[in-house]
This record gives sequence, C-alpha cells and structure tokens, in this order.
Amino acid sequence: MDKSQTFDTVVAGAGVAGICACLVAAERNMSVALVEKEPGIGGAARDCFHTHMAGLFQSRPEMPFAPANPGVSLEIHQHLLSTLGNECLTRMGRVSVMAFDSSSLWRYFEDRLEKSGVSFFPDSEITGMGTGKKGICSVQTWTKRKPGETLTAKTFIDATGNAVLSRMFSTGAAILEEADLQLSGYCIEVAGDFQEDITLKIPYTARKIVDRNGMNPYLAFVTTSCNAFSKTRVIKFSLLEERETADCEMIFEQLRQEIPSLGAATVLRRSKRIHPRGAVLPKGRAVLDRPSGNQGCPARSFWPSEFWDVKKGPRYRYLDAETCYCIRPDHVTSAVADNLFFCGKSISATPAVQASVRVMGVCMATGELAAQCAAESVREQNRT
Repeated sequence: MDKSQTFDTVVAGAGVAGICACLVAAERNMSVALVEKEPGIGGAARDCFHTHMAGLFQSRPEMPFAPANPGVSLEIHQHLLSTLGNECLTRMGRVSVMAFDSSSLWRYFEDRLEKSGVSFFPDSEITGMGTGKKGICSVQTWTKRKPGETLTAKTFIDATGNAVLSRMFSTGAAILEEADLQLSGYCIEVAGDFQEDITLKIPYTARKIVDRNGMNPYLAFVTTSCNAFSKTRVIKFSLLEERETADCEMIFEQLRQEIPSLGAATVLRRSKRIHPRGAVLPKGRAVLDRPSGNQGCPARSFWPSEFWDVKKGPRYRYLDAETCYCIRPDHVTSAVADNLFFCGKSISATPAVQASVRVMGVCMATGELAAQCAAESVREQNRT
C-alpha cells in the first residue's frame, strides 16, 4: 500500500533549477519534497561533467563579470569566488563564465539541502497524479528501493527539463514547438598528462574520422573542456538519437588511436544517457518570446541562444548589451493548473528563448522565481 506524506510544495527534478527552488522554498518556511529519478542530485550538469557555469553574468563588455541576478544565484557566485578566488572568472569568446570544482560544488548543494530540511526522494519516478478543479492535488512515485509514495501538496514545481508534470496533468498543458535543430549531448571524462593541444586536435581528427566512415556530419562536433581546478578533460559529443552513442564510442576509440596523449589517458566516467538541448515547452500564462530592457526583471538571461547546423555546427544569437530575456512570474506559472510552476530548461518561452535560459546560472534564477511564486500561492491558499 502506498504511503502518503503532505508538503507545501513538491519539486520534481534535482538539477540546479530544482535544487535552488527547494532552497528558496525552504527559506520561506515551506515544507518541501524533492523527487529525483536518479540516485543523487545534479541533473544534466552533473551527468555531463560541466566545468563552467554559464548565465551568471550580464553581457556588458565594460563590466564582464557583473552578476545577472540577485538571490540564490548570486549566493552561489559569491561562494565560488570566496573559495576559488578570481581564477574562477574567465572569458569564453564573447561571454563571461565561472569555472568550478565539480565535486565541491555538488557537496555544497548536498549540504545546503540537508540543512534546509528538504525531504529527498531519490531513485523515484513520478508515475501518476491526483487532480482537482484548479490544479494538482498529489503525485504518485515509483521506486526500486522501497514502496511507492503518494506526495500531497499545495503547490508543485516542475524542474524536470521536459515539462513532465504539465504533460501528465493535461495533453494541452505543454507543446513541443517547431524549432531549429537541437542536438543532444553525450560526454566522456578522461584524466591524463596532455602534452599536446587536444582542444584543437580532437575536433580536427574527429572530422576526418567521420568523413572517412561516412557518418552523419554532426557527429564531428566533438569539443573538449577543462578548467584550472581539475586535471581531467571532458570530451563532449553532439548527437540526435540514443543509438548514436555507439557511433560516438567508435569515434572516441579512433581518436585514442590517433592522438597519443588521449590514447594514454584514463577513462573515468561516461554520461548515463544523452541529454537533449531542446525541451518540451509548457503552456504558461504568458510566453517569453523576445528580449527587452533589463530593469525590474525578477530573473534575467543575457546568454546567447545556441542552435545547431548539421553541417556547420553551433550558431549563436547574441543579445544587445542593454537587453536581456526578462523572465517574469507569468512565464513560470502554468496556464492550466493554478498551483503548478516550472523552472529551468522548460519555462513558458519560444525555442529561441529556451536556447538561452537553459544554462546553469539562469536555471538557478528561474528556480528561485518558481519557488517565490509557489510561496505566494501557499499564502493565498492558507488565507482562504
């Protein structure tokens, strides 16, 4: 028999958006449940071994590291700066990013969640929900480790990255709009003594391998990343379908044969799955579809939109220095369920905007905004 627990809010998805939603909700004295299908927190950022946090800063050239958002994302920025120093501030082309040590970052989040009193339900899939006239009443979970739970709540926050709760609530609550092609990511982390510049050599060699084997051209978009706080390198492949991970592995093995330092490296980890850059988009009370001035926004994204050309690779659409994507409560509030809010990669936006807000820094800011909206909803419910 299912057990039942009651909370002020249930957050689905323990990526950075869901984590920050939990922390902000707990700070507002809400009882919080966090449901995650994996054993631990981190979502795509952790499974793809991210080395840099994007979306934390404004896009003004004269102020390269000016914070984009207050609140929890600013707290994370200040934490990294205090523990790692100015070495964590770096530029990538036209944008500013923040390098971090992944193991310490996830420990930091784990410690904050534990201290906040959030009830964590790992290895849990949401398999059903109870609904009422105005919204969601409860969700049912399934887990391999223990009997399922029924989690009853006043509000729900969808941080799954794919509008899972919206789609489960109603077939008309989410749509997948036509958009420019968005490839998925699959990563391999390696450690070694790299005496040569593999940053340039890997994509050059990958192109030859793909051409030689008559493979899909986008499989040649292989990149590497690292930072000053890690001795490992992350090799990232771009692909369309899960089955193409076998092609990525073949390319990787040939890269190891043709690049001596990569061949001598130790393979540490692989992504558990591919991670789509695009997402199912929920129907909110308003749709964010264009940039605007950057004053008075609850959450802001200055990050460029990124799309993919199957022959030429990624294309970027940069914002003007004085504009941003201004994310407001109506963009994170469901149009069909009064007590459903969303954050992270799936907010109510066009695909072009979604291709800007999906980065870590902006996901944290939308997580905070969704929690603020949920807290206001709880207050209103308590008054009636």
